[in-house]
Amino acid sequence: MKVYYPIFVDLTSKQVILIGAGKVGMRKIRGLVEAGASVTVVSPASAEPMPDGVKWLQRGYQPGDLQGFFLAFTAANEKSINDAVRQEAAALGIPVNSADDATLCDFIVPARLHLQDVQIAVSSGGEDPKRAAAVRDRIREFLSEQAS
Repeated sequence: MKVYYPIFVDLTSKQVILIGAGKVGMRKIRGLVEAGASVTVVSPASAEPMPDGVKWLQRGYQPGDLQGFFLAFTAANEKSINDAVRQEAAALGIPVNSADDATLCDFIVPARLHLQDVQIAVSSGGEDPKRAAAVRDRIREFLSEQAS
């Protein structure tokens, strides 16, 4: 298993691009908006209404789309598109998170729990995101019981 260094990043007003707006992409978009990122989405369609403030380029990915961004996320439903985004990000020195293959990510997104002024992040190193989410949910239950 790859060992990641946990870090919380201030994304306030940082330019972040996400390719793909299916269910997984929309979950990432909501988290990025919550973190204050300036989000651009490239996708011909969206699984849900786009959150306010998100710039949506309603088309497919095109080479050059990543120019000038701080972070990139790819959640397209086509491996060839995700591969092309990863290649462009690598060429531009932009860290990329890819929803289709955690082993090809420069960073991973943990299961997060945000309670008032505390954030807890749980990671399986990208190997078992469902397990990480289950642990996060158990922590939420435990903290709720303690508050009662």
